Amino acid sequence: MLKKCVLVFTCLMAGMAVAACSSNGGAACETNDDCKQGEYCANDGRCHPVGQEDGGDGDGSSGEDGDGPAGDDSGPTLCRFDQACPPDKVCDTDSGDCVDGDPCSADYNCDIDYEYCDPEGKVCKKRSPLCGPCSHDHECMDPAMGDMCITYPDKSSVCGQSCGTKGCPPGYECDPDYGSGQDPNPSQCRCNTFDCGNCFVCHDDDQCEGDMICNLAQGTCVNKCDFDTDCTPGLKCHYYTGHCKPPCENDGDCEDDLLICCIPGRGFCDADSTGRCRPEGCMLHSECLLSQGDSLGYCDKTTNECMTGCRAADFSTINDCRSGMKCTCVSGTATCDTFDCCGDPGQPCLCDPAIPGWDCSQVSVCTDGLCEEIPCHERGDVSVACARNQVCCGWPLGDGYPCPDGAPEGECYVAQDPVCRSCSEHATCDIAGYGYGEKGACLDDMDGNTYCHLGCRSSQDCPSTWACDYSYIQGCDPANSSCEATATCDTVWVTEEGETVSGCHCNTDADCPEDIEGFVAHCETMQICDYSQEMPSCVDGKACHFAKACQCMNCCGQLASGG
Repeated sequence: MLKKCVLVFTCLMAGMAVAACSSNGGAACETNDDCKQGEYCANDGRCHPVGQEDGGDGDGSSGEDGDGPAGDDSGPTLCRFDQACPPDKVCDTDSGDCVDGDPCSADYNCDIDYEYCDPEGKVCKKRSPLCGPCSHDHECMDPAMGDMCITYPDKSSVCGQSCGTKGCPPGYECDPDYGSGQDPNPSQCRCNTFDCGNCFVCHDDDQCEGDMICNLAQGTCVNKCDFDTDCTPGLKCHYYTGHCKPPCENDGDCEDDLLICCIPGRGFCDADSTGRCRPEGCMLHSECLLSQGDSLGYCDKTTNECMTGCRAADFSTINDCRSGMKCTCVSGTATCDTFDCCGDPGQPCLCDPAIPGWDCSQVSVCTDGLCEEIPCHERGDVSVACARNQVCCGWPLGDGYPCPDGAPEGECYVAQDPVCRSCSEHATCDIAGYGYGEKGACLDDMDGNTYCHLGCRSSQDCPSTWACDYSYIQGCDPANSSCEATATCDTVWVTEEGETVSGCHCNTDADCPEDIEGFVAHCETMQICDYSQEMPSCVDGKACHFAKACQCMNCCGQLASGG
């Protein structure tokens, strides 16, 4: 009673200030036992809620209450679990105090199903439940069955619960990052928010993000089912809602008036979908597949109607057009958060609102586009865009050869004169406007005739399947070192018969002559090989090359014969 007397005396000495001395606390107390559950006896001799400072006003703020500065003693922390007490104490949950426990020397001295013997304090302690505090695995509910003490990202240590073939209670996830890794329950249940006081439990689909649904049995947001195999045996995947439920028997069993209970022959229903609730219209793009026309068809899932247009021209994700076609928006666009931008289940998406971090409001597709042929100059390599011996009208862009009459830009056409023009000398193939700065060369073909091969920079300047390469290497006679400029005469290859072929070796273009038969020579890397050996050997070298032109051994003969 001494503490109470001192407080009263202080108030009396204050004279007129007695009113300001009244405490904002609860009932008078001497110990915590004098207070209600959830309160403690503070230094002002009054009961206060746990966590409220002495003299506080109960609204979570602190300040002076008339007795002087507010104290910083928040009182003793009330225990809820034995693990919050010293090793030789247990928690009296009625008072929140740590008290003496029943002594023990081993677990068998305790109620082994619910208790363990603290190895340090030698008292029986109740096992900590799921998400209860712990320091070691043996403190958790069923360590023999794999329950473990796990550490959350905030460094708090709490009890998990083994899971795998076993599930988790609502608000908990079976996390493979925790656990022993041993089947059949290799993981641990942990709070789905990593905050044991605020585990999230959903009660309907609207509480889940993106395209996820609420598993009412688990209270957890999960991915929608796509197939019956995603469900436990006996249940059907009602994939319009994404829930696994018993088969429906009539339309009244379905959750929405717009859904029907499938029987074969009704809408898009078949034997596999019998007993499943779904719209009478389409749900899958494959249900709208077209066998003719430029479009493959797709399902507009906002109306459940089959469409004959397209959504986008992204071949790696959604492609509603046939090969060689692209989608052009002619009827407006829609963003992927309101319009389906995915293939059928299991196929990729241009943007999937169900995936966290994807802002599908920033990605658009055509609402019902038109499939149009992709111009050959947009298809990539000319050898991919066009057939053998064909040229792309408008390729390369900006400086391509003029297209013949009747060949629209973006279309492939068979190479025409002056490609493969008959010739007897190089001068015949030096044609203004062709060659990109390189003169054409008159070269032999496998049919025994000679034809013009136009100059080029790369194979993209040539008809499809042709190569752009040098026609000649500057030859020389080692006996008189006949190379011009500063090149040196040396071997460029040895034939299978052992004959040595010599050419002018160089280091830079400056080592090569400026003009060889009207062509500019260039110092180019090549393989110098000896083919006379059983295993040919090659080394890198450089020699003077000239007459860079479109090359094909038998293509001109094919074109000349109408092939």
